[in-house]
Amino acid sequence: MPSSTSRNINYMVTSEEDDLWGLTVTTVGYQRIEENEVYPPASHPSGYYFNPEKGRVLNEYQLLYITNGNGVFTYGTTNRQTSYITEGKMFFLMPGVWHSYKPLGKSGWNEYWIGFKGKIIDNIVEEGFFINRPPVFTIGLNERIVDLYLKAIEIASEERAAYQQALSGIVMHILGLMYYRDTTRDFQDEE
Repeated sequence: MPSSTSRNINYMVTSEEDDLWGLTVTTVGYQRIEENEVYPPASHPSGYYFNPEKGRVLNEYQLLYITNGNGVFTYGTTNRQTSYITEGKMFFLMPGVWHSYKPLGKSGWNEYWIGFKGKIIDNIVEEGFFINRPPVFTIGLNERIVDLYLKAIEIASEERAAYQQALSGIVMHILGLMYYRDTTRDFQDEE
């Protein structure tokens, strides 16, 4: 977990060439929200800022991983549902679906996120993965997944040539591990 800062937020611009790859990353980051801290912090860029009481709709996918603390996640276009979020849970935001989330004031939380879009993820979702089920995944605390988020933050911060292609590989790795750990959680030991 980043120790030198409580926030590391990156928002990327993609090119037409990046889009041809089939999966691009729009945002990646980490933030620690302290007990009773206003959420989201005022430093959130306007395109992503939202009022937790009103919620929002995004035009991309996002994976949020909570590694400490507790909160609530509400989602749904017509039939809204609320899930209690604890450490070790990941939630998957879908484009066009209303949602809202926030840490509980008494606990705060640590969150990692990565936002992405493209034909590859659209195809995976259209094939039935990640739909017709609640978008909350119980994966436990997993160092490998945290390391993937940290690597994505590092690559995004450097913005070297072909960084979007490297980030898309990380997204696929996180998605695969999330799906695997949630599907097999009754059969595995915590790492």
